Amino acid sequence: MAIIGIQTGNSNTEDAQEKGIYPLFDRSQVIKRSNKYLFDGEYVIVAGEGNFKPKYYNGKFDLHQRAYCIKSTDTTKLSNKYLYYLILKNYQIFNNYSVGSTVPSLRLSSFNWINKISFPAFEEQQKIIDIIAPKEELFLKFSNTIRVDNFEHTKNDLKNLIDIIEPIEKLIDSINFAKKKTISLISKMGELSLLASKNIESIKFDKQKEKYIESGNYVSTGNIGDFNNLIEKFEQLSSNPTRARLKFKKDTLYISKLDGEKKILYLNKDRDLVLSNGMWGIEGNEDSKYSLYAFLLSNTFYEEKTLKSTGTTMRGLNDNTLKQIINYYSITKKHNWLVKKYFVYLSFLTELLEVFYKIKNKFIKFFVV
Repeated sequence: MAIIGIQTGNSNTEDAQEKGIYPLFDRSQVIKRSNKYLFDGEYVIVAGEGNFKPKYYNGKFDLHQRAYCIKSTDTTKLSNKYLYYLILKNYQIFNNYSVGSTVPSLRLSSFNWINKISFPAFEEQQKIIDIIAPKEELFLKFSNTIRVDNFEHTKNDLKNLIDIIEPIEKLIDSINFAKKKTISLISKMGELSLLASKNIESIKFDKQKEKYIESGNYVSTGNIGDFNNLIEKFEQLSSNPTRARLKFKKDTLYISKLDGEKKILYLNKDRDLVLSNGMWGIEGNEDSKYSLYAFLLSNTFYEEKTLKSTGTTMRGLNDNTLKQIINYYSITKKHNWLVKKYFVYLSFLTELLEVFYKIKNKFIKFFVV
């Protein structure tokens, strides 16, 4: 007899209410709100399309018609919290049982693998829950590294996370905090350069020329972090993407052309990277370009970018409008030397982050079980 029960909802995304009383779980990882509830209790919730990573909820909630809620049919034999940990640990299995090529989808039969698992005794489940609970946030991040088939395995795997991965995570968090503050400070210096400038000649600059590039580590605009100066991933150029047009240059600021995007990339060391021409590579004279870069990170620039962007499907700036915005403002060179130090520090923090991310990922690959 099946030890889990599975149900779907009957609501739609359009039913969401911004200030609704109850959570509305749909196909998105973002939890919406609703003024009605369909279920009341302890459940594991899995989206029926897209990302199948489960959520845990205990209480009243609404559910989309293409989402599933799962619960134990006998909580004396199977704890719902343990069921959540188990599915979270193994949720990638859903990809093997999904249907559809464009958007992978789940069917009721996609959950049959759960009933085929031999669950530990209820007392063992509770011990596993109790040892994970104080470090649940860590477990949620790295659930693929923790075995939950018995208490000893869970204890040993969790100890590896606490002893090795958690300190690296704390270092990464500290560096990210410093990087965020540095970017914010540069942005404010960009505003200050405008307040301090009166009747000053506009700063001269050039845009990096585009060209077809056939090899290298290609970075699409989507894989550059939003206002965090980080490359999230890159791929080798096996064929020539039409947008792979910019060979990375050190001490050049790359910014996105699209409205609503704050994609930025600056490094003061050479890297073998090819960037999309969805970015601009902004170059200038040594005595003034960092002041210009600070302006391009300022709120004033992004406000102008929104006001002057054109296009229907994808709104953004063109070359001429970018030049008009920069020429409209008088940007003082007075603090160029100081802003340069902030950009060099930003580059250092970014490189440091990359090192620790690589170390962390190597350990995670070693721990995955």
